[in-house]
Amino acid sequence: VHVKLDIVQAEETKTLGVRVVTSGNPAAGYWVRTVTTEPAVVTVRGPRGALENLSFIETASLRLDGARALLEQTLDLTLPDNVTVVGGEPKVRVRADVVSLEGTKEGRATVQVSNIPDGFRVTNVSPQNLRVIVQGTAEVLDRLRDGDLVYVISASGREAGIFTVPSRREDVRVPNDMRATSVETVDISVTLERAGSS
Repeated sequence: VHVKLDIVQAEETKTLGVRVVTSGNPAAGYWVRTVTTEPAVVTVRGPRGALENLSFIETASLRLDGARALLEQTLDLTLPDNVTVVGGEPKVRVRADVVSLEGTKEGRATVQVSNIPDGFRVTNVSPQNLRVIVQGTAEVLDRLRDGDLVYVISASGREAGIFTVPSRREDVRVPNDMRATSVETVDISVTLERAGSS
């Protein structure tokens, strides 16, 4: 009696993370902040020998050459021989968030007094401007002018005479696409007089 046996390796499944392969570089002054995939993990099926050494599945290459904004692409998964994706196509949706590098720049903020009580006027402010460090993208910082920065002091509830307040970063007003990170440490004095007095 002759018995012929076909021996096949049992197939298994394994859930693996997806690793995005990239090539090239974003435009000068830009960097890749995050890279995400949808789905983030995939379940694959294949012979035990093909799966046991896999810890992730790579994508086809995402080209970053000269990128200046969000990249979204559907990329093929690079699967070993005899390995397939369970319940779906061997593709993932990739999002690469490419953003401008941020930096800092020093500027001068003009001191302005707000909420001046009725019947009063400001006769002196010292100092009249403060040194401020702002943070933003290189593109935004290149457009920054000293007139864009304002330091606001409220005179609400104040009486005639001199009042003094310490500088605070929270009182610096900057354009929407940047933020103040520090302000010169100084006491600011404001002189209020009744309107019409000399």
